[in-house]
Amino acid sequence: MAVGLIKPGVKRVSVEAETFLGKHCSGRIYPSGEGLEAVCDFCGVKLKASSLEELESLIEAHDGEHEYFAEYLERVVDKLYDELERMLEGVYVAIHRYEFRMALEVEVGTKFMEISEALGHRFGEYCEEEGLSEDECAEAFEEAYKEEIERLNEEYAKYVAGVLTLPWGAIEVEPREVSGDYDVAGLRVYVHFSTAAPWAHVSEEEFVELIAAFVAALYRLA
Repeated sequence: MAVGLIKPGVKRVSVEAETFLGKHCSGRIYPSGEGLEAVCDFCGVKLKASSLEELESLIEAHDGEHEYFAEYLERVVDKLYDELERMLEGVYVAIHRYEFRMALEVEVGTKFMEISEALGHRFGEYCEEEGLSEDECAEAFEEAYKEEIERLNEEYAKYVAGVLTLPWGAIEVEPREVSGDYDVAGLRVYVHFSTAAPWAHVSEEEFVELIAAFVAALYRLA
């Protein structure tokens, strides 16, 4: 355990009863043989010690790993966004990072703004021409809106799905369907990290290159 990650004199962790709360992670504490065991809720790592004082030290070091993980994630997200915008020029790109869940989410596709308003402009004349009542017009509009959503998904959503498992985590792919106004149709990719230290397996540059090439290739070919 990299105890050196903890700055001297800085207390990151509080231990209360059967739980611990760090600045960057939390978890539960259990009796274990002749000592104690702490299990991180974020990454599942188990920390074992013979005393509470020793366990607190291990937890503080592990909390430091999660701090470095958060910084790593922030850097790769910024670089990944720039790389995807370059590779998929003109395509909508959004990346969300979830430090506590140890994951990031990538969305690429086409963003549709006011679908209902655009449809409504055309629909008003139709109701008048057909002599529909207000309720009939509303019902017809709802059906037309549903059909328009289905049409957009058929044309723009990328219907591919699967999971790729790697030493440092997993990449999960699924279609990104538009469901209403201001929504996106295309592709969604989740990256789940199974370790708080992914840099031990893949550098920032390698990670960005891998994910960007993977997402761009799927989007173009699907």
